[in-house]
Amino acid sequence: MNASDVCNLPHHTLKDMGNRAYAEGRYQEAVMYYTCAIKKQQNISSYYSNRALCYVQIQEYSKALSDCRRSIELDSSNLKAYFFAGQAHLGLCQWDEALNKLMHAHNLAQEQHRNFGDDITVVIRQAKRKRFEALDEKRKQEEVALQAYLNKLILRDAEYQKNTILTAHGHSVSSTTKPISTDKVPIPVDPSGSPDTAPEDYVQSASPLQLIEKAESSSFAKYDPSCLDGTHAVGTGAIVVHSSDMSPRVQARLAQVDQAAQRRMTELNELFAQVDSRRQKREVPEYLCGRISFELMLDPVITPSGITYDRRSILAHLRKVGHFDPISHQPLTENQLIPNRIMKEVVHAFLEENPWAENY
Repeated sequence: MNASDVCNLPHHTLKDMGNRAYAEGRYQEAVMYYTCAIKKQQNISSYYSNRALCYVQIQEYSKALSDCRRSIELDSSNLKAYFFAGQAHLGLCQWDEALNKLMHAHNLAQEQHRNFGDDITVVIRQAKRKRFEALDEKRKQEEVALQAYLNKLILRDAEYQKNTILTAHGHSVSSTTKPISTDKVPIPVDPSGSPDTAPEDYVQSASPLQLIEKAESSSFAKYDPSCLDGTHAVGTGAIVVHSSDMSPRVQARLAQVDQAAQRRMTELNELFAQVDSRRQKREVPEYLCGRISFELMLDPVITPSGITYDRRSILAHLRKVGHFDPISHQPLTENQLIPNRIMKEVVHAFLEENPWAENY
């Protein structure tokens, strides 16, 4: 049967053929059947959500989102459309949008008393984990930039101190050398190319990486510790200071500045290394997360069915959805909730060791 003959079939037959093709993993073929069904009947929400799922499977996420939007327009209670939209957003690395759609699907499943097992919850956990990892990676990049920036400040400050020592002992150094503060870095060239120091508003608004790049081009007088062997010179332009011109006292003071700077950088880098090591161990066990909110259970309670929820989440469920356990579907009232003190102690102990988990 060719494509033109297929499209002459009734729309419900085409839908069934699409379902069979999908079940057998023939996703492109299923798309064709659903498309023909949609051409015959354009106002059935499930046809669009079914085709959206096929698009998710073949990773055509933008098309999947388009179908999900149309499906929801036709039937706002179609939880599958929200679920598939969440998966499509996840495929596009749109974590917040994915969680929004997935949580909506999860809430609809509870309201409609439909049991999807762990299908929705597994994807929600995946989206939350991906979002956390993306935010954590952003924080990591910011910390790397900050680490480089602080190391640069230490080196620049050491240069200033050494130039001050040289000047105090009668050695000429560049007059452009200035002290380094922790909130502003002298930058001799502004973004427009002016030879003067960049405006304060630019310096204060620039990112650490921008400041580092600008500082690289600064015309500070340079002092290289290797000059103490007499083979290198120090200074800028025609101003040169040789180790042979320095007294032992000056050389000793310069060495002390170098040692202090090296010690400060070592301590700083060790601190950042510790932060990075702790980050690599970040993971929140699923048993500490609520079955409704998927967040840490700060106030866990247990139901007669033996299932633990976060109090705020289960109370919201009882008041908005109905008086039943969302997992076991057994009748449940607020006064049947019992504090799970053991779980609360476990959660609090975990938070004491992993304060970052507050934002997980």
